[in-house]
Order: sequence, then C-alpha cells, then structure tokens
Amino acid sequence: MKRLIFILILTLSISAYSQRNITWIFASGSGAYGTSFFFNEASLNDDNISYNYYSPSYYFGGRFGFIFGETTGIVASIYKNTMTQGYIIENNSSTQNVNASIGMLQYDVMLLVQSETGFYFNVGPEFAKVKSAILNVSGATDNQYDIMDKITPNLTGLSFKMGIKPLRTDLIELNLGVTGTYFFSSLISQSGYILPLHDRTFYNPAITDEKTFPVQLGINLELVYTFARYGRASCGKNRIMINTF
Repeated sequence: MKRLIFILILTLSISAYSQRNITWIFASGSGAYGTSFFFNEASLNDDNISYNYYSPSYYFGGRFGFIFGETTGIVASIYKNTMTQGYIIENNSSTQNVNASIGMLQYDVMLLVQSETGFYFNVGPEFAKVKSAILNVSGATDNQYDIMDKITPNLTGLSFKMGIKPLRTDLIELNLGVTGTYFFSSLISQSGYILPLHDRTFYNPAITDEKTFPVQLGINLELVYTFARYGRASCGKNRIMINTF
C-alpha cells in the first residue's frame, strides 16, 4: 500500500511539474568496482581475527529515471551485487584464510540532483535480497560452506552516488564518480554467530544481539541515454516525444 501511494504521488508530481517544464526520460547501464567491509564489533575486538581491509566488491545493472527541467529528478535502479570480506584467523597455532562472499539482487529509488557544470549527486534507500552466501576457508585443508541459513534474506540501507559528467551531449551522457552503501540491517540472522569461521570455537551462544553491517564503496561508471521527453508539443497538448539522433 505504501509503495502504491508513493507511485501515485510521484505520478501526480510528474504530471503537475510537466505542465511548466519538460520532463526528460532516460535509461542507463551502470557498474561499479571497489571494496566492501562487514562491520562486526565482536570480530574486530577478537585478537585472533584480522580483517583484510580491501575485499573486492562489484555490481552491474540498469537504471530508469526522470529529470524535471534541468537539475532535479528521480531514478530507480536494479542490479546484481557481490560483496566480499576477507579475514586471517589465528587458531591453535595455525593460520586460516577466510573469505565470505555474498551475492545479492538490489534495487533502489534515488533523488537525483545535477548542475550545469556537470556535477551530479544521487541519494536514496537501498533494498537487497540475498541470493547466495558462501564461506571459503583455506589453511591445512580447503573447505567451502554454504551459510545461507545464517544470513538475513532481506536487507535495507542507504546509498549515494556522486561525481562528474566527462561526456555530455543532447542524448548521451557518461557519469563517473564514487558510490557507497551502508546497510542498517544485520547481515547475520543467527544469534551468537560470528562470520569469519564456520566452526563452533567461534560460536558463542552468550552473544544474543550481535550485528554485522555490510558497507560498500567503489568507483561508478554509468552510460545514460535520454530517449524521450514529456511536455507541451507544438499542437499545444502535453505528450511524450521520442528523441532521435
């Protein structure tokens, strides 16, 4: 119901605003590469666990949006995201390398602000559905564990994108900048479970409210195509007009 109300308000706003200004309609392909971090206070304070502070993360997907006039708009995105976190574990005089890999399908709705100089900024809520969760442990032996049963299936957070437009034409733009996401939802659903090891020596039932918050930061590249506009045509009526090269 809330989503329906939001869509209705958005549609009415677009219609009202377009009475005075042109609304530009665009689609884009977007991708990012960077690092991720699974913040967990217990593992950060454990002397036997060391974080790899660079753990690769990347996503790719598409976006669809509207720009009302020249500077303000709204954009919706859907993309496939992979976040990882590496750890080094000292356990009984042995060293283990652990890598957690989380695959997600994400979508968001963002406010878009841009300037005539080519600067842009997006911010909005982020929603993710976890599709895979794998823990790879290498040491004396190599093992792989599926840990989906310990993972929260749906996450909510906040994302931003900001940068510049090195290429700008009437119909095509290239956006280059930084992007980041912080999830407010805990990645771990099982109380007492600490992510670095699939091992009971790191399972502490006394921990009843342990949280693991995924964070992501990367470089974003986006190719934008403005394929249509909505506004007053030469006949005096409001209509959608398809842009051509």
